[in-house]
Amino acid sequence: MKRILTILSICLFCCSILCAQQRKVLKLVTPQMSQKMYRTIKRSPSLTQLMYHLLNASSILDGELKIEAIAEHPDDAKNALTKLCAFLDGNGGSDYMDANLLEVFHFTARETQLANFIYCDYKDEQEAIREQRELEKEKELIRRWNNLGKEVFDFGSDNQRLTRPRIDIDIDTAVEYIDSITANSTNSTGNTIATINFTISDNGKVENFTSSGKCGRVFSADNFRPAAPASYYFEYLDTTTVFVPCNVNIPITEEWEEIKELEIEIKYNKKKNTWNILSYDPNKDIAYNYLQVIYRFLESIPMGNPLREKKISLCVSICDHWLKFNNKKLPLTFPLSRQCRIKKTLSNKSSIQRYGEKHLNW
Repeated sequence: MKRILTILSICLFCCSILCAQQRKVLKLVTPQMSQKMYRTIKRSPSLTQLMYHLLNASSILDGELKIEAIAEHPDDAKNALTKLCAFLDGNGGSDYMDANLLEVFHFTARETQLANFIYCDYKDEQEAIREQRELEKEKELIRRWNNLGKEVFDFGSDNQRLTRPRIDIDIDTAVEYIDSITANSTNSTGNTIATINFTISDNGKVENFTSSGKCGRVFSADNFRPAAPASYYFEYLDTTTVFVPCNVNIPITEEWEEIKELEIEIKYNKKKNTWNILSYDPNKDIAYNYLQVIYRFLESIPMGNPLREKKISLCVSICDHWLKFNNKKLPLTFPLSRQCRIKKTLSNKSSIQRYGEKHLNW
């Protein structure tokens, strides 16, 4: 039994040596492969031009010398093969690469396999070089931050290494105030009503808070409470994560969208300080929920306004209404009360006239 185990161990050891030698051989371009590459390239003007480009030829003469070297020097052949494989792989994938090696360059199946091994080694080497470069960049960035201070990132950044700060937002009081002043739609605007800007420091504090615009004064730093600061992830530097300052910019707009058009007749009673609202069409009723929106609008009209002076017929829009944060990484909306907006003034006509126009075509 011991003798059998000894023989088996020797066999396994020999196989491992053979496999190691084979892998070493696979990294070399055979003379047959280099000749096939050379002849195929020389026969095809388009391939010749392609190889000029892939081998970074500075001139036609330089390109020709580099192509000649494919047939004469194994290292040059290997370099040309890896550049060619990278081009084919990048333009059609591994199957496309294998098909071209087999059908265009007339490699055998084994030679194509060898080319794949060589190309895989090349990709591994390039990836190792890229990772080392990225590591050096990260080390340099850390050194710069330590010497000059950390970079202030933007909340709207698409940087994949940045984790944006988490912010608890409480603007109920501001929303309530804006809702009250926009009951009268003439106080509304399609422009930005406030622009908020502040920085969340790397220790999670709100700094440099400013708020400008028509409604800017109703917002304060207390409305925005950081739950966690922003962080930056260093992928190659021992997967280090560092808290960083982050600037937040929030333009706020007032938005609305028509959901219903109504024709109404209104009359203000000065003695009772009440409004009388009727449908312009005697055969149509105004839904209670829309009627409430119209009342809210009429109550907001200041004294002395012409609408309070006499009976007036109007075409109005009932609109959904909201505030919007116009930051692509913080697309929040806050509902406001529905609005009534005047579209146009209608002619004052008696009920009989309106009935006749709509039903008897007078």
